[in-house]
Amino acid sequence: MEDKDLEKPEAAEETAVQPENGRALKEEPEKEKKVLTPEEMEKRRKFIVIPAFVLVFLGVMY
Repeated sequence: MEDKDLEKPEAAEETAVQPENGRALKEEPEKEKKVLTPEEMEKRRKFIVIPAFVLVFLGVMY
């Protein structure tokens, strides 16, 4: 009877929070890193470079 009183409920363990990052203690599977194809790398590069050039151009023209 004393053993039952000392047992911790499982639900409380699952929702416990780590103080350093505030995330739940549940183990989350790590996401696998997606390998980008050369076309995807080029597309992402364009999404960064073209707006940067536009901002630089507008700054120079101002």
